[in-house]
Parts: sequence; C-alpha cells; structure tokens
Amino acid sequence: MPLLCIVAWVDRHPGGMEQILLCAGRDVTDLVAMYHPFAMEKVDKYFASWEKLGPCTESEYPVFKADSGFYKELSADIANFFEKQKLDSKDWRYGAVRMVPVALAMAWSYCVMNGIGSFATDSWAVLACAALVFGWAQAMPLLHVMHDSCHTAFGHNETLWQWAGRVPMDWIAGSSILSW
Repeated sequence: MPLLCIVAWVDRHPGGMEQILLCAGRDVTDLVAMYHPFAMEKVDKYFASWEKLGPCTESEYPVFKADSGFYKELSADIANFFEKQKLDSKDWRYGAVRMVPVALAMAWSYCVMNGIGSFATDSWAVLACAALVFGWAQAMPLLHVMHDSCHTAFGHNETLWQWAGRVPMDWIAGSSILSW
C-alpha cells in the first residue's frame, strides 16, 4: 500500500493538513497503519484511488520486516475492547483530568524555585525537591498529552491536537512538536 501524491487531498484529511504536509512525498505506509489501525479498510479504499498517481520513490523512514500478524491481532483486540466497553479511544477528557495534579505540582514547584509568596525558602533540600518535581511535571504532559496529540489520538479535533501538543512541547519543554 504505497503512499502516493496526495496534494489534492491535503485540505480534506480528517487528521488535519499539518499531519499530511509533514509526511508529503514519503512512503508512510507504516505510519498510516499506526495512525489508523482501527480504520485500515477505509484507508485502503483511499489508497486504491491514488494508485493511478504513481508510487513515491524516496523514503527517509527505516524499512521494517513485515508484520507477523501480531500487530494486526493486537490492534483488533484493542478495538474490540473499546467497542465492548462503549468507550471512545480518543476521548481527551481522561487525559485532561490526569494532567490536573501534574499542573498543580508544576505550579507549586515553580513558585518554590522562584521564591514566589509564601513558597519562598532558602532550604537547599526543598529547592532540589522542587526542581525534581518540576522536571517530572514537564515530562508527564510530553509522555501523554503531547504524544497522543502527535498521533491524533487526543480527541477528534485538529486544533485540540495542535494546542495539546504544542503547549507542553513548544512552550513548556522548549522544543518543537514538528521535530518530534
């Protein structure tokens, strides 16, 4: 299932224009399977209509050996779990609720490290503890919200993915979501 020239389809991609532009001109067969494991039949129909455009010849992604069936079986089991439990696999609320204590820990540690208000201290041990908590609080949104947003799995909205990915990566960690 080679990814072909998709410029005409960029504006219609449900995952947003940015996702397509970051991968344009590359063979992203494996990426498509990762992003769309529960909808590969629909994706295959789209690819079938692109066959006439010709294959991409360059790829900067490594080539992995073919799936032994494990990935497809695991994806099907996960899809069945969400279907049986009547859960939305992209529901953003669960992740947002888990980030509340992380945000509170980040705010506390920031105030301690910067001597804001009643949090001011000269204790080296307290400052070191606050620095460790702040580092942890920086990493947690990256490991969850930003990661899921980059995989278009944090809600169903492109704007949400961009904000939920960029706030922790670009603004808190000081990196770029595009390099991830």
